[in-house]
Amino acid sequence: MSKDKKYILALIMLLPLLLCAITRYVDDDYTNPTPPYYDSIQEAIGDASTGDVLCVYPGTYEHISIGNIGLTIMKFGIGDVIIDGNDEHTCIYFTSNSQYGVILDGLIITNGNNSSGGGIYAGSDRTVKICNCEIINNTATGGGGGLFSSQGDLTLEKCVIKNNTAATGGGIYARDQHLTMQDVSIIDNTAEVGGGIYAKTYATYVNYLDAENVIIENNTATDYAGALGIRSVSPEVPSAVLNFNKVTISNNNCTNDIGGIYIGTPTYDIDLSIINSIVWGNDNTPQIPANHIVTYSCVDGNTVYPGDENINDDPEFVNTNTYNLEYYSPCIDTGDDDIAYYDPDGSRADMGYLYHEQDVYSWQYGLFERQYLWKSFPKLQIDPNQGDDVGVENSLQTWNPLPHQLELDIWNDDGFLANGIYDDNEERWTWDDEDISSVKGYKMQKTNASGCLLFSRGVICESDTDLDTYASAETWLGYFLEDSQLVIDAFPSAVINDAILVKTMDWTISRNSTNDRWTGTTGSSYINYADCVVIETVSAYNDFNWETPSRSGYVNYRPVAEHFTFDDDVDYFPIYATFDVNDMPDEVAVYIDGVCHGAQVVEDTICQICAHILEEDPGQEIEFALWYDGRSGLKHLNSYQVFNESEGKYERRSLITGMPGIHYKVYLEGNNENVVPIYYDLHCYPNPFNPELTISFNLEETQEVNLNVYNVKGQKVKTLVNELFRPDDYNLVWKGDDNTGNKVSSGVYYIRLQVGEDIVNRKVILMK
Repeated sequence: MSKDKKYILALIMLLPLLLCAITRYVDDDYTNPTPPYYDSIQEAIGDASTGDVLCVYPGTYEHISIGNIGLTIMKFGIGDVIIDGNDEHTCIYFTSNSQYGVILDGLIITNGNNSSGGGIYAGSDRTVKICNCEIINNTATGGGGGLFSSQGDLTLEKCVIKNNTAATGGGIYARDQHLTMQDVSIIDNTAEVGGGIYAKTYATYVNYLDAENVIIENNTATDYAGALGIRSVSPEVPSAVLNFNKVTISNNNCTNDIGGIYIGTPTYDIDLSIINSIVWGNDNTPQIPANHIVTYSCVDGNTVYPGDENINDDPEFVNTNTYNLEYYSPCIDTGDDDIAYYDPDGSRADMGYLYHEQDVYSWQYGLFERQYLWKSFPKLQIDPNQGDDVGVENSLQTWNPLPHQLELDIWNDDGFLANGIYDDNEERWTWDDEDISSVKGYKMQKTNASGCLLFSRGVICESDTDLDTYASAETWLGYFLEDSQLVIDAFPSAVINDAILVKTMDWTISRNSTNDRWTGTTGSSYINYADCVVIETVSAYNDFNWETPSRSGYVNYRPVAEHFTFDDDVDYFPIYATFDVNDMPDEVAVYIDGVCHGAQVVEDTICQICAHILEEDPGQEIEFALWYDGRSGLKHLNSYQVFNESEGKYERRSLITGMPGIHYKVYLEGNNENVVPIYYDLHCYPNPFNPELTISFNLEETQEVNLNVYNVKGQKVKTLVNELFRPDDYNLVWKGDDNTGNKVSSGVYYIRLQVGEDIVNRKVILMK
């Protein structure tokens, strides 16, 4: 029977039991527990049925045994759940075979001692999954200091197997076993044979070892196989099938023989395949036995293996504690270029268990692809990275464009900077001889490719690096902090108070003078890692650092309009549209002569639109289009109201391209001929929030204030304020609860501020 059919049959058999499963709780602090609460894991196992879940509170528990039952034992709460063998017993001992599977999750398995399997003994055809566990400081006089398994299916995910000791298989002894490992560290284990892993096959079974993102390092053997030993006692079947992908085997030691991978004699039929891996710095050679398939891997020594694109260059580890790669490592982007092996950041596979995370640059913007991208380059090939100028050709030479045949133009705040062309035959860039910096922002134009991603690697810019702005000019800055934050929090107060405009690719806040209020949503305009931030200051040169976020911020991007498409330009003009709270569209767009020049999702009664109208001829009339979900067609507006800055009110007229100003403000709903803008500086942050939302507003005269929270159905959730307020700046906190004190669920809510007859709304998101 195949493995897949076996699992399907087991699931069918388990289904009636799972439907009746019980969650049982274990806490060693209980003084008078009553089922389903227990003070020992073993007692809970004794009462359990197949399918039950044992949630174990932090504490130290005695060794346990598991018979013919299938269940889950998992950590519950904050703290360590320790299974302690007290140097006398196997910590977790499977006493019999079973058709039922067992899951161990979040446990520390330590101080076990037995002849086989000091930490865990699964010797009887068991299906066991071990995840998020540490198996440490265990001992076996025979096989498997950390773990012994035989004739079953064993899965290890996100586990550490460390400081275990045995005669064979210091970390793991696998006999006639299907062993799958993913994100596993096997380190500092000791044995006579197979310091890290020992795999042995008998007459009728095959050892299958599948490993991905695994490190085997600093293990020690006295006789042979510091890292991994493989042996068979019968020629009747293949002794082992091993598939290693993105594995690092390094600094393993052996007193008398091979420190890396050792295959015992007679070898019979060993099927060993290694790809995208690093085998480096182990005792003696060859690191891997010859004549086995090794591809796209870095292997110490001069042995030639069947396979493609192997290297024997120093992998350039940052250190031998983490085995992460230096930005100049030859193992970065040199693994198999098949998309199936791509690293989690989307770039070509690196060699070894720990990939080098790169910065990803994509022109994809919602459902369509932009022509321009506003970004900075926090990671450049310079260490320490403090914003020094670096030649474009040198710093971006290692980018990996997809697809090839790519041409880029780059601008900075002085104008056009450089042009780059990628030669896909030579796999290299050719750039104009210009410099870039991690502290500067840039606008990039992709001229002849679609579906393109760019990957940049290097050293991230240090957080205390100096930034500069200049009087009466735009400065394009790079944001190189990993946490997102609100624009008003990111700049020191002296800088933001001296500014009249701040913008990114997605939003703008602006004002006519430093004495005016900001127009735009300062409470929901976030700066994210690698953003290009354009700021215009007025009166002084500013030397500053980015403010360090007080808490980790969500990456926060404005939602993208789905019902309008347009071509973007190298820059845009901000238009602020105000709507009637009782008639808000879902999306709004800017049109000239029937062509869309920008669109935005409407989240509030005030919506800022990035209007790409700067390259249009002056004197053209600007129209608007509104999209309402659930209604057919669009509503086009060529009649609306424009705010007259000098008069301080809205007037019925049209916007014309080329009109002076730092921004335009329009009112798109209602027939009021003399609408006065409402200024209360209502801000809600962070947004999304969890667990608390800060709500700030300003009053210039004594007023009756009502501040309420509503859900998407328009039902009042919470009354925060209903009283008379004096002139001042106010900050209130909503703790995500309703009027009865119960916590509300995740979702969209509306903060409504009513001052006298004026009403201002803000949409917020609670994200748990």
